[in-house]
Order: sequence, then C-alpha cells, then structure tokens
Amino acid sequence: MLCMQIVAFKTIKILTIFAMSGKENEGDEKPEKKLVGVRIEEDRHKEWKEFVDESNEFSSIAQMIRVGVESVMSDESESLEETLEMLRDELEALREEQKRTRRHVEDLPNELDDAEMVAEEVIYRLDELRDADMQNFGDRDEV
Repeated sequence: MLCMQIVAFKTIKILTIFAMSGKENEGDEKPEKKLVGVRIEEDRHKEWKEFVDESNEFSSIAQMIRVGVESVMSDESESLEETLEMLRDELEALREEQKRTRRHVEDLPNELDDAEMVAEEVIYRLDELRDADMQNFGDRDEV
C-alpha cells in the first residue's frame, strides 16, 4: 500500500511539474522554467545524494547539476578566450618575424654588393702578393 502511495505521489508531482512548465507567465516576473530530466544509475544517484548531503555548497542534486553545467560552459568560454589570445600573440610574433625577414631580404642586394667589393679587394691584394712573391722569389731557380 505504501509503495502505491509513493508511486501516486511521484506521478502527481511529475504531472504538476509538467503542467507548471506549460503555463505562460501570467503577470508574475519569474521567467518560465523548463524541466530537464537525466537518467542515472542508482549507485550514481546515491553517490550524488551523499555528496550533496555532506556539502555546504549545494542544497540539492539539481542545484549541483546546474552549477556544474554552468562551470563547464564558463570554463569552455574562458578556454576559447585564452586560445584566441594565444593565437593573436603568436600571429603578432609571426608578423614581426615576417617584417624582419622582409627587411633582411631587402638588404641582401646591398650586402651582396659589399661582399663583391670585399671579394674584389681580396683578389686584388692576392694578385699584389703573388706579383711581389714572384719578384722576390722569381730568381730562385737560378740559385
């Protein structure tokens, strides 16, 4: 008999919740709320219930679930913001590197001109040294 009363009470409670969720706001300031059901194993329900009972943070499993969902959504949003900020920083670093590379490439013709001048100077001095050596040591064959 007690079992039938509990089932009847739960049925009435569920029907009341569904009936309430279907009503439109009739002048009261509270927004319409929707019911979201979640099926979980009995062991998990017991674990959650014990956690809520021992916790000072939550007054019900429903509150714990709402806080958890909001936390996940907030963390995801923050994570996306952090990722975007990191990508912006990396993009800015790449832009700076590109500017430095572009300046370096633009300076290459001047550096090549300088290298050509140095090479010509080295060749000229080597020719002078060879000529001087030939004058100083050219008579060696005769000794």
